[in-house]
This record gives sequence, structure tokens and C-alpha cells, in this order.
Amino acid sequence: MLGISMGGMIAQEPAIRHSEIVEKLVLVATWPPTPAHTPMSRDALGLALSRPPRDQPLREFLITTWARTGNGFAAAHPEIFDELGDQIMRRITPRSGLVNQARAIMSWHGPGRLQLVSAPTTIVHGYEDPLITVGDGRRLAQLIPAARHVELAGVGHLVTHEAGETLIGALARR
Repeated sequence: MLGISMGGMIAQEPAIRHSEIVEKLVLVATWPPTPAHTPMSRDALGLALSRPPRDQPLREFLITTWARTGNGFAAAHPEIFDELGDQIMRRITPRSGLVNQARAIMSWHGPGRLQLVSAPTTIVHGYEDPLITVGDGRRLAQLIPAARHVELAGVGHLVTHEAGETLIGALARR
């Protein structure tokens, strides 16, 4: 099972509750349940929940916002962010959905339950992630028995885009 960002939080639940069916767990750019994670900084929360200025087209705003989650990756790979903009525009998450996702993330709790994870676990985190700190990846590795932690230098929150081949290599090692 692989989970990225909020999907990584979601993936932790079946690994905790149904360990008999989770053969392998890979958590990317995510954090442990409250209170074990580092709360989002005001800047990160503002980035995640920001609204587009009235004079900026929505697609441009979304690309610019997601570009801020990487370490210069967007400038070096504008074609990837063009594609990302197209994907996001096909199905926009309503603001109420974003707020509800934030509420779900903040109310998710019980880091002690991670001791129940028995699947071989690899945690991959970009060192430059502005949304979820690299320390949260380290903390997950401490809380999940025998977890392996991989930090990617120069990588932000979009690990699959910024370091896809490195991520695949990390997955193949376990």
C-alpha cells in the first residue's frame, strides 16, 4: 500500500487496523497522527488554504501555488506543472472540501497505534517539503516498528514528480 501526503495518513489506518492484509507500506511526504506531528506553520497552512487573487486566472494560481511546494522544481520543469494544472482543472476541489480535509487531518489522532503496524514500512520524505516537515517523516520512522526512512535532498512535497525514479528505487529495496 502506498500513500502520499493526506493519502499517507489514510494508508496508515488499514496498516494499523488490518495488518493481516497490508503486505508492504510506503508512506510519502506525510505525517503521524496528532499529537506526534509538527503542526503546519502559518505559512504552510496559508499556502494550502490560500485563495486566488481576483485578477489571476485560477489555473495560473494553482500552478503557482503548487510550484511553491518544491525547491525550484517548477522553474526547471514547467511542462510538468502545465500537466499538473490541466489535471487539477479537470476536477477542482471545492473550498469547503479543502476545509473539511484540513479538519480531518487535524482531528486524526493516536500515534501509539502505529506500534500495531507489522508490514515492512518505508517512509520517503523530501528534505525541502514546505507543507509537511522532514521531521515528521523521521517521527513516523520512530513510531512504526522497523520502519526505514529515506530523505531526499533538494526535494519538496511533490516527491513523485520531483524524484520519481529515486522513489521507485527506494520502493524496490525493501
